[in-house]
Amino acid sequence: MYFILKCATRIAIKYSLENRGRFLRNAVDDNSLTDADITGPLTERLKTTNFNFNETDESYEKLTQEDDLHSDKNGRSLKWDDRGDNEKVKQQVEIEGIAHKTLRERMQHFLIWTAPGFGMFCGSFFASFFLRSFGGRRFFAFMMMLSAIATALLAVVFHAKYGRYLTTFMRFIQGLAFASVFPMIGLVTANWGTLKQQFLFLVCCICFIQLAPILSWPISAPIFSHDYRIPFLAHASLTCLLALVWLAAFREKPQYHFSVNGLELNKIVAGKIKAEHNRILAENPCRPLITSFSVWAIWISACGYFLVVSLVVQFLPLYCSLIIHETPADSALLAAVPFLFMLVMTQFHGLWCRLAKLFSERMSVIVFNTTSFVTCSLIFIFLAIFPPGGTFHRSAVMAFTMILCSLTFSLYGFYRSAVLVGRFFGQFIVSYIQFFTGFAFFFTAAIVVFFVEENSADEWRVIFLLLAALLLISAAVFGIFGSASPEEWSKDSWDPSAARPMITYDQIDYHADECGKMGYIWWLVLAVTLSADTGLVHSKAQFHVNFTTVLIETVRNFQLRGKKKEEEDAKTMELVPHDIFEVHYPDT
Repeated sequence: MYFILKCATRIAIKYSLENRGRFLRNAVDDNSLTDADITGPLTERLKTTNFNFNETDESYEKLTQEDDLHSDKNGRSLKWDDRGDNEKVKQQVEIEGIAHKTLRERMQHFLIWTAPGFGMFCGSFFASFFLRSFGGRRFFAFMMMLSAIATALLAVVFHAKYGRYLTTFMRFIQGLAFASVFPMIGLVTANWGTLKQQFLFLVCCICFIQLAPILSWPISAPIFSHDYRIPFLAHASLTCLLALVWLAAFREKPQYHFSVNGLELNKIVAGKIKAEHNRILAENPCRPLITSFSVWAIWISACGYFLVVSLVVQFLPLYCSLIIHETPADSALLAAVPFLFMLVMTQFHGLWCRLAKLFSERMSVIVFNTTSFVTCSLIFIFLAIFPPGGTFHRSAVMAFTMILCSLTFSLYGFYRSAVLVGRFFGQFIVSYIQFFTGFAFFFTAAIVVFFVEENSADEWRVIFLLLAALLLISAAVFGIFGSASPEEWSKDSWDPSAARPMITYDQIDYHADECGKMGYIWWLVLAVTLSADTGLVHSKAQFHVNFTTVLIETVRNFQLRGKKKEEEDAKTMELVPHDIFEVHYPDT
């Protein structure tokens, strides 16, 4: 049946073209014909033969693709590049876009695009639990390896049976693996950052949002035009390598790391008082966080932040390709430009912190957050009123650059508020941002699939206006409920004024070397000693010295001296009053 319809369509198109050519030749040969004599029959013939111009063009284009190109089972054309008998045949998958004409296509696009956000949201429920159970070092390395496997499988599952559903599942696994990012950021910040550097750690950890598109998109786009599988495999290999580096170099706490000495450890733990209620609340921090309006203001602002980030990360390359009509390689390069400027804005961290000191703590976080979100909203409204085309053809990339640069200021609003409000519990506030990140990625993908049906600029107006409204709501909520003062349950968790050396040894874990580099030195000495003993055994020397025995005795002596020193220091610190470092002012 398909073959009969195909032949009939070809005959109809061929007959239509021959009739048009015959009519034009007759018109040219007959000099007595006027314009009216030509336009009348021509219009009538076009109405009869080309009664549906769009269908004729689409069917002709489809037949042409079937003649010249091979197609997969989903109807997507595959261009073959034969450059030799011994070379492998390469495939190039054309960009399909987001447009859909049937309900089935819409559902397929909905599942594929919303799968990562749904995976992030689902993974957020158990990420913190597994992080505490297995430790951040092993758990995060496992999640990175899981993400690498899912990325590698994306290169092969699309052309398998039920390829789109397998692609959806792989993207869901990627989102599931990404759900461990913000809990890990909170843990690293709490354990490794000093009290004065908590916010700096958070800003540095969030830079992956800018670095990933800058490094990935410009390199992947040219490679994708030759073989679409190489970028997936390259990203998977790089992720595996980073997982191994993470597993080898990262430690849960600074006292377990080989490159942290005693002085550095002293600075890191200074002021981090481990009160009894800290340990109790840390087991179940949800209740105090959920009942706090300040924390909810932080989370809602974080949701607004990631609404913008998710839209740009997922759809800006497609927007440049389908709306601005750039080539795929140029689209990836143009889409990476806003993230480059966003990274540059982040490098002026010291300047923005100095500007924040011009106001009070609460006023500074509200001003930065409100300025950022309101500016982004105005630019989105500008994009909705003046879509790309004509005079504003090149303005889209500039507009998105301004959006991301303005969005940087919001980090000095809600993100800084998380540190000031939560103190010790700031790690849990940051950890639960993962829920709102997943919701943001799911929501933006859903509205784009719902509103965009023909890849036209007018369809994006509704999306831009909706995001502008949500950003204004987020700014208003944070302006009303945002705070920079610690909550009652976090006031005694840490002592932010304690920028002094430790006066107790409660924060030090003596299960690891305080001077971490000594660990590697001892291993090196042990290896050299064993080698020397082995050489002396096989040599013809008249005397034999057991260096291993000498080394063991030396280590035991050092351990005994260390324990005696610890006992003496503990007795000394019991005699030292805890308010020795406090300043007492005379009565005036």
